[in-house]
Amino acid sequence: MKTKSLLLKIIFLIVLSPITELKANHLWGGEIYWECLSNGKFVFHLNLYRDCSSSAMNLNSRTLTVSGSSLPLKSTGTAITYILVRFDMTSYLNENNGDVSFFCVDNPQSSYSCSNGDVGAIQRLHFYSDTIQMTGTPPSDGWTFFYDDYGRPISSDNILGIGGAMGIKAVMHRIPTSSSSPQTYLDVSTCADNSPYLAVEPVYNFCRGKKFSLTHLAQDIDLDSIVYNWDRPIGATPTTYNNYVQPYSTTNQFPDQSFNINNVPSNMNPQTGVMNMGIYNGTGRLYYTHVVRIDAFRHGSLISSVYRDIQLSIFDCQPLSNGNVDNPPSISFNSNQTNYFEMEVNVGEQVQLNINVSDLDINQNNSPPIQKVYLEPVGKYFSKNLSNPNLCANNISGTCVTLNPTPNQTIGNKYLYSGYGGINLQFNWTPTCANLVSSKDGVFDFTFKVYDDGCPIPNFNYSTLRIKLKERPIIEAPIIKGASVAFDGKITLSWVPPIDSVYSFSKYDMQVATSNSGTPATSFLNVQLNVKKYKQDLSFPFINFGPNLWTTIPANKDYYFRMRTKSGCSKEEQSANSDVVCVIEIESRGIGKINPIDTIRLTWNAPKANNAQSPYYYVYESPTRYYIWQNDDPHNSITDLSKWYLRGSTNSKTIDLAGNLCGLVGFRIEARDTVITIKQGSGLKNPQYDTLT
Repeated sequence: MKTKSLLLKIIFLIVLSPITELKANHLWGGEIYWECLSNGKFVFHLNLYRDCSSSAMNLNSRTLTVSGSSLPLKSTGTAITYILVRFDMTSYLNENNGDVSFFCVDNPQSSYSCSNGDVGAIQRLHFYSDTIQMTGTPPSDGWTFFYDDYGRPISSDNILGIGGAMGIKAVMHRIPTSSSSPQTYLDVSTCADNSPYLAVEPVYNFCRGKKFSLTHLAQDIDLDSIVYNWDRPIGATPTTYNNYVQPYSTTNQFPDQSFNINNVPSNMNPQTGVMNMGIYNGTGRLYYTHVVRIDAFRHGSLISSVYRDIQLSIFDCQPLSNGNVDNPPSISFNSNQTNYFEMEVNVGEQVQLNINVSDLDINQNNSPPIQKVYLEPVGKYFSKNLSNPNLCANNISGTCVTLNPTPNQTIGNKYLYSGYGGINLQFNWTPTCANLVSSKDGVFDFTFKVYDDGCPIPNFNYSTLRIKLKERPIIEAPIIKGASVAFDGKITLSWVPPIDSVYSFSKYDMQVATSNSGTPATSFLNVQLNVKKYKQDLSFPFINFGPNLWTTIPANKDYYFRMRTKSGCSKEEQSANSDVVCVIEIESRGIGKINPIDTIRLTWNAPKANNAQSPYYYVYESPTRYYIWQNDDPHNSITDLSKWYLRGSTNSKTIDLAGNLCGLVGFRIEARDTVITIKQGSGLKNPQYDTLT
């Protein structure tokens, strides 16, 4: 019976322990964020980080409270006051039981481990909600989604009221429909905004006596503008705060030079979130509560805020085997050594960068006796296998980044590069319109986490490559060179295309207008709206003067043509209208002194205005040359090209010809230009040329 009784007690304890709320300083930090589904519903997420050396956390569902001066509504019209989030067992099992402690790839036995309860190891527990349909517009103060837990760490050196409650929140603000005034706002029933999310696990262990960098790398799949800010730790309610103890403050969360003259005061890049600092003061382990807020903006208005509250630990690390200080690896982009590199590209442009990691610190345990360095690409915009540009994360449209060569190591399901003393990579990306949201410009941050082989705590360095992706540019109108009247009366337009280095061209619109002779045209009609030939000429039978030139062009009328370009990711962004061209009309008269027909003077109008400008991108443009052709039997052979012969040429708009025939003759004028211009797609950096005549 004793054996049976003992067995029952053991079973009872196993069932009870996961659901017992343990009141201990187990919580290391957390964050809340939300995502939109294609059906317009929301899913809310809660990440909690646990100190593995403290008491275990239960895996029960958690409750997010919802507050604001007004509340979101269910489809039934009932106010939403709370959201239930349940534990994500799948990701827990797939991610080493949530252990996000740094793993030493080549020295795993020296890694901190949550299963061993090591000081310095942490565990992530992910919770998520069912899909939620919400309606309404957030009030001016937004809707706050809040979670609190009793277990804030008791060992924080920079805040008052250590221990007690830790609060975590995210705020959903109203979304303007545009940047114009007065502003109107979207109803959330369409779920028009994904909040920023934290794309990297927090790094929380750092060595005393050296400079280091860290980042929380937020990404926003809607490509809203992101700004990073310092913030305050929250207590038991969304508006209760744990204040920093002097001289610490919201913007000075880590020791400055008042503690040690060698300290490097913390600073944060508000665009990338990369923080740099160095802590030299103190002995043993020191702990600092650290809170960062990530704000997302659209049309210049704040639309969401997410917070990460996490504790950082500083302690003494072992020096190198030669006694020197172990410095973090450096990273260079195209030979520029920097932690931040920015470039601007257009959709369709190919981006290629050389990335170099270097660390020549000595490690006599290695062969060769230098440190091994590692690089992890961080974020959703990298290819899943880093080699296929179309194998992107599930919610990423367009192409993604590849790296060359392929990775040579892995950490779980993450790819990793490594090398002794350095790593050399090539970054490759050709973004498409699909990478942008609603055809608007976007900012893409690519973060590279580099570190050495120090274990269990290596030296980290975070570097960010920021690419400002511009929508396909709205290209200019073409330059129309002339409008030719064929023998059958059809009009042929000839043009030089606008520069288009990234294949933004979609189509041309063609328009025509008539006016009284010598009067500018004012009212144009569309004749072709879907001309997809970028540089070829096009004949169209809109104006037909008859089967041959004997059908007289109506007297006292001028005929004008113009074009405009449609381009951009939408394929419908219009350029301004081109300069107009008009049909050349010839006048002839005899000016011979004895017999008027001994000398024939021809005059004609120029197809373009005298002040028409050539675009800056022409490599060469010849003066317009006019060629005069004569037909001695226009009654019977006007459409027979073999019956036309050249009488002369000039750069002027008039010419005197010796009369060579008594009777009716026909004349026609050809205007010719030679233009050398840059080919489509080649851009200005490596020009190739087209010659158009």
